[in-house]
Amino acid sequence: PVWLVDTAGWERRTLLEKKGLLASLGSLEAKRSMNRAHVVALLLDAEVYLQEGRMLRSEVALARRATEEGKALIIVLNKSDVLSK
Repeated sequence: PVWLVDTAGWERRTLLEKKGLLASLGSLEAKRSMNRAHVVALLLDAEVYLQEGRMLRSEVALARRATEEGKALIIVLNKSDVLSK
């Protein structure tokens, strides 16, 4: 069987302190899910990618962590229709 888990996201500690308990719980669950996963799909926002011209540091850190832990990594570009504009 294949299990797909959509997590709340993985926030930086400084953002979690501002957002509170619910965001912290979501981030903790995202970390647990990544630990159990065989394949990690990292969802990137195309609009942010176009503005920055590169992946964000936090996205690179997540990708690095996944590969260092031996996970297969799929990078998904969300809102890719903005790339053609």
